Amino acid sequence: MMAGKGARRVLCGVLVVLAGGFAGSALAADPPGLAQRVLAQPVEPRPRDCSNADMIGLKICAAAEFRAADKALNAAYQAARKEAPDDKARALLLDGQRAWLKYRDTMCEWEGDGNYRGGSMSGLVILNCLTRVTTDQAKALDEAIKP
Repeated sequence: MMAGKGARRVLCGVLVVLAGGFAGSALAADPPGLAQRVLAQPVEPRPRDCSNADMIGLKICAAAEFRAADKALNAAYQAARKEAPDDKARALLLDGQRAWLKYRDTMCEWEGDGNYRGGSMSGLVILNCLTRVTTDQAKALDEAIKP
């Protein structure tokens, strides 16, 4: 697969994400967190075959998978919020979700930094971690509101 200008932007975006480090929570006063910086990158067309892509293609595929996981998480959070019996329960859910976002960003940055600091695999490891942990949280929220 030949890497075009768009693919290079994603690669550069992932490198910017890694260079920026963990910035904190998703509160408006705080700088954007790891996942927010990933989601702020331009959406690039996925390669035809993600299982046979080069590193840039793998990162584009991983970013698309994370976007889908993030969308599912947002839907699960809204459903949990809707099911909350009162304002206190909604406030607890919000506080828990904010704490979880900090946890997710920190743990995934740690995972990518571990054996891959500065290497080309670091961004891919972080993206895969974000997807995995976000998918798990969406499932946990869905299960929490089941009767």
